[in-house]
Amino acid sequence: MRLLALLVAGFVCISCTSTEKIYIGTSSNEGMFLVEFNEKNGTLNKIYQQNDVKKPGFLTISPNKKFLYTVASGNKIKAYKIEKNSELTFINEKDSSGKGPCHIEISKSAKAIVVANYGSGDTTVISVAADGSLSGAPRNHSHKKYPSPGTKKPQSGPRAHNVKMSPDGRYVFVSDLGLDKILVYKFDDNYEKLTRNKPEYINVATGAGPRHFTFHPNGKFAYVINELDSSVSAFHYLGEGKLSLKQSIGTKPKSWTEANNCADIHIHPNGKFLYGSNRGNNSIVIFKINQRDGTLSLIGHESTRGNWPRNFAISPSGKYLLAANQKSSDIYVFEIDQDTGKLNFTGNSLELPNPICIKFVKQ
Repeated sequence: MRLLALLVAGFVCISCTSTEKIYIGTSSNEGMFLVEFNEKNGTLNKIYQQNDVKKPGFLTISPNKKFLYTVASGNKIKAYKIEKNSELTFINEKDSSGKGPCHIEISKSAKAIVVANYGSGDTTVISVAADGSLSGAPRNHSHKKYPSPGTKKPQSGPRAHNVKMSPDGRYVFVSDLGLDKILVYKFDDNYEKLTRNKPEYINVATGAGPRHFTFHPNGKFAYVINELDSSVSAFHYLGEGKLSLKQSIGTKPKSWTEANNCADIHIHPNGKFLYGSNRGNNSIVIFKINQRDGTLSLIGHESTRGNWPRNFAISPSGKYLLAANQKSSDIYVFEIDQDTGKLNFTGNSLELPNPICIKFVKQ
């Protein structure tokens, strides 16, 4: 019994002091940051700065947690090795073969990365070698063949904003804000290439501006947050790269009449709640997910305590939500009520220059 008690005590102690490592991408010339997050009390501690990269932006981490990849200024994609102490060692870089790379994701097998180029409105695939390096020539897929819904920016042409692999890794969904379309590609894991799916895309409402796309943990539902009309579109995922639109719902409080641009979207690990960020209103919108059909109902809004929440992340445990405010250069930590989905500010925050991507190492 004494041995059992000691083992239990040791387990409790370990769980109480558990920490998560987080890499922070920024729109700053000060580079990336490594932050330690305390799962017990929700505190953040900056422990490392990677200043050899300018405006690293969005990040992706290999499934084996050994490599990190980021978009960067100068239309570059950079590869890093994650050392045992979590510091980063630069491996190599490739041109994105487009302008303004803004989002990146690694394939399920870690054989390739896929990049959304906002400025040139296209999608790029780059192979990844066994040692984590970027290899071969980038393969670019233009979106210019598709008609634009308007003549004024940002919808006067294609604006690829987000890439998302299907749960089985066989398809890539690209949210194109300029086209009001989610383009769908087949992903060939043997040759690390994309081919157009049939159908090639699904439309959202004219003027919506689809930005970030995500799948429900059950793989049956999918959602896109629309930047320009402040809405979320809910889909049924039918497999084989096919989506069926079921609902569109607004993200702003009814009392908000000023400008607003949506940004990021994430689903709680328990699959019960969906969260999205409002820039302008500077809030996180909270929805309940109908487990039968995936439709959404509004729960409420929570202020991010800062300006311009371009990105946020939910901790792997599902206990916390971390909101990154780009313009006010801070990250605020909220505890998630597991029964209601509502957010409660913990009192914890961290100042970092222009954070725009929060990436937990354990995902």
